[in-house]
Amino acid sequence: MPRTSGAPAGPQSHHRWTTRRRYLAFAVACLVVLAGFQATSAVAASSKPIKITKISSTVSAARQVPARLSCTSKQRCRGTVQVTVAGVKNAKKKISVAGKHRKTVTLRLTARQTKVIAASKGSQRAARVVVRLTKPRKVTVAKNATLRVKVVKPSVPDDGGHHGHTDPVYSRAYLNSWKPSVHEQNATGCTVAEHNSYAVTGVDGKLYPGWHPAVHTRSDGSTCTFGHEHGDDPRASTIYDWVVSELKKQNPAANGLPFGYGSEQLSIYAEATGSSVHRHEDDPGHKVIVSNDQQMGQEFRDANGTTRKLVCDILTKSHQGSWSSDATKNNVHEPCTP
Repeated sequence: MPRTSGAPAGPQSHHRWTTRRRYLAFAVACLVVLAGFQATSAVAASSKPIKITKISSTVSAARQVPARLSCTSKQRCRGTVQVTVAGVKNAKKKISVAGKHRKTVTLRLTARQTKVIAASKGSQRAARVVVRLTKPRKVTVAKNATLRVKVVKPSVPDDGGHHGHTDPVYSRAYLNSWKPSVHEQNATGCTVAEHNSYAVTGVDGKLYPGWHPAVHTRSDGSTCTFGHEHGDDPRASTIYDWVVSELKKQNPAANGLPFGYGSEQLSIYAEATGSSVHRHEDDPGHKVIVSNDQQMGQEFRDANGTTRKLVCDILTKSHQGSWSSDATKNNVHEPCTP
């Protein structure tokens, strides 16, 4: 009988044919397993355990940006999150999101990042938020966003020469500073611009009201009055230069005692924590107290064992308004800034 094409002719040929079929089946099985493994790996790579679902486009006055994270894993997602703006990075913030839950985290930008955004066209700049997980497994997730900063303009038409800054940052104490009353708006009364000309820069880079005399002398020799005073001239203190030098260590632009700095920081804290405990003081109540070579009525022994009288130089800034009892009965009142 003639042999059918493809069929073995004898026992030996039949054995070879069977062996080939087994090798072929094994090769096909390996390919199927490999394809399945690659598909599983691709799915695993695409389904990362955490996602950045939303990033707010607005930077708050406290330099904060809310971001929404979603942990898709059954296990808790742990790691860090960081923001980069024009190559400038903020400090990494630890995150912890429960498995199968979402969480809004607050990202705090640095002052430099905020200034870069504010100085950009339209006061907006591209940013990149990166999440680096350590648990349930190491993975990096990133998302781009456009952040915007609301540039605050001074509330007066002329701020005494400070309006020329390319990126001005004004404290609330500066924006809500003294304005002359109806009785003070006369030939001898000073203007808002003249009052703001005494502004100083705080360690946070913002402008604050500063100390000024009760009577201001103009360039033409004439004088005007502010209708209020701020106590002693801090420059009369023997430790004033040392105090300013210490402030400059935090910010080289700092150049005096900022009125309202404590309230500004309390306000930033309140905004960051959702607390309502904050307030802003009126300008006339800021008072400076200077005492040089103050005899403390005590004695001490110096490093050489010599008994000496204790003498101190004191420079403090407190707030004590005199027109109401609020300054003494409110427990979030700014009491003292040494």
